Amino acid sequence: MEVRSRHPRKVLLVFGPGVSESDGLLAGLAGKGFDLVRVSTVDNAEAALRRSSISLVIACPEAASAAVERLVAAVRRTRPGIPLLAIRNRHSGDPESWATLGIGVLRCPLLPDALFRSVEIVLGLKRSG
Repeated sequence: MEVRSRHPRKVLLVFGPGVSESDGLLAGLAGKGFDLVRVSTVDNAEAALRRSSISLVIACPEAASAAVERLVAAVRRTRPGIPLLAIRNRHSGDPESWATLGIGVLRCPLLPDALFRSVEIVLGLKRSG
């Protein structure tokens, strides 16, 4: 007998080149009820946004600032309103314009479960907003 959850799993789009230093954090999300779709280019991200019911986008720390900004533009073109979290290194010097673009920034090193809690909070704000 198959048991189905009343709440469908949320799909998160993870943007970053190949293996990431945040892979351990991301694996924790998969174990807590999220499905992860990994992409390494903005074009692939845009295609995934068009074909999947993505709830949130996460940019890995290895993604260049310019690529993250192109990712924001892709989200706005295809699925406006989807939140984007960027995991960044402590001293990465990201553009101040990110706040106006609506990019949430999490600084490494992250405490255990910090990414999970941040995703839950952002998705909760999206539902209530």
